[in-house]
Amino acid sequence: MKLSPEKLKEIVEDLDMGFEVFIHKKTYEIVTIRENDDLLEDEENPWQAELDKIEKESADYREIEKMTSRDSFRMMEAFVSEVDDPQTASRLLQALNGHKPFANFKIQINDSGHYREAWFAFKETYMMDWLENQLDFGEENDIDNGQGTP
Repeated sequence: MKLSPEKLKEIVEDLDMGFEVFIHKKTYEIVTIRENDDLLEDEENPWQAELDKIEKESADYREIEKMTSRDSFRMMEAFVSEVDDPQTASRLLQALNGHKPFANFKIQINDSGHYREAWFAFKETYMMDWLENQLDFGEENDIDNGQGTP
């Protein structure tokens, strides 16, 4: 069994929103949590049941790693290389090469007209490819690094 594009998209969206994502090595069940939620100082953690489940069955789950800052930067560079308007590409490249590249890239993307939508489509595709490579399904579609049945 291989994860469907819909499941991959769900994982990408959860990672992009800052959630921690775990996947069961045999059933491919996805568990999404936000462990350190500062907004919940005086409230019960709504993800406590999921946290307990992951802790209790930790050998059965694999945590999906988030993109590193370097990976995200490479993704933005790859997008800039596909922008066909030299002026927009130049502004995005300046944002990446300047102070606070992530924040400035976001500002430039938000002010770039139709490139904003192109960025979101590019980002989703890039992250889904990145996720598939991370999962490394192998011959038997095992997500445990292609090492056979977990």
